[in-house]
Amino acid sequence: AQEAAGEATAAVRPRRREQEAARHALEVATRALDRARAHLDRLGG
Repeated sequence: AQEAAGEATAAVRPRRREQEAARHALEVATRALDRARAHLDRLGG
């Protein structure tokens, strides 16, 4: 049972790291999108 728990913990940890990386990438992409939108507003405005 202890081995299974260790394996489950090891399986969960990388997934959490991936989620944090995905969240960070989403924030960066959102910021870039906002910047691009503001730039387009200036060009069109």
